[in-house]
Amino acid sequence: MTSLYDTRYFIPQWDEQMLGLPWREERIKWDFDNPPKPLPLTDPMMQGAFKYCEHCQLTWLVGHDKLEGHHHPHHLAWDMGDYGLDAHRYGLPMESSLVIFVHGASIAPGKPSKSPVGNLAGVGIFFGEGSKYNQALPCGGITSPQDAEMAELTAVDYALAIMKTFILDDRKELLLEFGEEKREAKLDAKIEKKIAKLEARSLSRTLQSDISARAGQVDILDDDDLEDDESDEEEDALEKLPFRVIIVSDKIQVVDNVCKHYKAWTEEDGKLVSKKGKPIQHGELYQNMIFDQMEEDFDVFMKWYHVPKDQNGGAVELAKDALEGKFVGFGVEWGFEAPKD
Repeated sequence: MTSLYDTRYFIPQWDEQMLGLPWREERIKWDFDNPPKPLPLTDPMMQGAFKYCEHCQLTWLVGHDKLEGHHHPHHLAWDMGDYGLDAHRYGLPMESSLVIFVHGASIAPGKPSKSPVGNLAGVGIFFGEGSKYNQALPCGGITSPQDAEMAELTAVDYALAIMKTFILDDRKELLLEFGEEKREAKLDAKIEKKIAKLEARSLSRTLQSDISARAGQVDILDDDDLEDDESDEEEDALEKLPFRVIIVSDKIQVVDNVCKHYKAWTEEDGKLVSKKGKPIQHGELYQNMIFDQMEEDFDVFMKWYHVPKDQNGGAVELAKDALEGKFVGFGVEWGFEAPKD
């Protein structure tokens, strides 16, 4: 990716959606090879930046002017307008960012499982308080070794699967419904305007009554009135409106691997190895992530935001529930169970 995405890290003080249009001037000063530590969620700049929408049950990045343009179902932070000249965003009027919190937890070595199915690790995927998409799922079998990194990567993998299987289609349906509502509203406005012109010409009361019914109202419009202009076509393409996904994680090792070290890894005999030729721990899980597919097929780009564990409470609690066998979410229905050893 170019221009907008010189780094996979979500760094609020560098982010185009957080800063708004001035980011273009500021970015000239940035050293993308040495990005700064991301601001924590407790920083004043982040206050109110993440907002949960009860309608779509997802959390979105609001952006630089907080509630500006943050209306369902778009959840847009700023209008790119003439600034949308980058190759991967040319002609796209707006940008929005879905926020997903993930956490992987594991039982300390030698400790017994607290779960009825015996899983030694659990994953928590948090989309917002009370969201139907939230997940608390088992990870790992009774005797197979598990660690927090493996559980974290599994959480990300599940989160992407949920987004691909459910959220993208749900969002498309919402946007199409919204587009239809806008077209209806625009047609009604044209009808009202036409009626006002007829009334101004002293149209008889009888004729006014006849054209007041909705079906009859459409007939009084000329064909030219029903034609959409270029801006209408852009609005009608809402189902293709791209958005980013910000993965919020408290595992700095995972975030750094994906954002910084991954580009230096190579594949040998189907396995990931470092520059020194050493196998990457949990390399198969890193390989399984579908970042490129999301970006190419769905216009979805991944960003990673590292936060302290105490600021990732929703996902941490769900992972804790999973360790205790309190499973919730679509994953349970899909049959995500601990493997039998």
